[in-house]
Amino acid sequence: MSNKLTLIHTYYDEPELLKKQIARWNLFPTPIDVLIVDDASQKYPAYDILKDVSLNEGVRLSLYRVKEDIGFNSHGARNLAAKVAETEWLFFTDIDHFVGITALTHIVENMTLDKEKLYYFKWRVLRNYPVEECESVNQYIVHKDVFWKAGGYNESWTTIHVGDREFINKMRQFVTDHALNMTLHDHRGARKIQYHDGDRIIYDNENGIMHHPKHRKEDITQITTKINFDWEQLL
Repeated sequence: MSNKLTLIHTYYDEPELLKKQIARWNLFPTPIDVLIVDDASQKYPAYDILKDVSLNEGVRLSLYRVKEDIGFNSHGARNLAAKVAETEWLFFTDIDHFVGITALTHIVENMTLDKEKLYYFKWRVLRNYPVEECESVNQYIVHKDVFWKAGGYNESWTTIHVGDREFINKMRQFVTDHALNMTLHDHRGARKIQYHDGDRIIYDNENGIMHHPKHRKEDITQITTKINFDWEQLL
């Protein structure tokens, strides 16, 4: 019996990467749910790209949009995706990471996924650095119950680029790691961080730079609520 999972991407003003993902979805030989959460893109909304796209009959696409651009709300967007996904298994990947066609087929059709495991990938950088394989921090497959048992992502870190490892470590209290012998390919590559005195992250994808606000984690007011923003479903 096939594993029912949702492939989840958060998106922010990266139309070319989204178009590459669309082409990849259409190559998948096995049915798949795809869920996009647009974190309030200002220049290139995902809806403008997806509204008229042609997808093969095996792809079931849904698109959600955060209404206000509050700045680096990707963790909140992931919480939203986990809330609305209709499958028990969640496959989180960034918009610049691409899973192999045969790898996805193997996961869906041949693997016996275990709710007590957190499934990791290696990722291969294809830009900016020599080709190398590293363990991925925020590309993984997990059961929805485990995601929420660990509390979901901490939205206190909205506007600053931290929180991935914190949430992974919370999930590790309930599951064991299982490294998949598969590689995700990173088409953007890591970006150099430059610090500034503003209050939000700015991505400069063309130059590979991320302008990051100065902060001290101990000065950030902690909140425990999730999905602290307005959102809508567009597709």
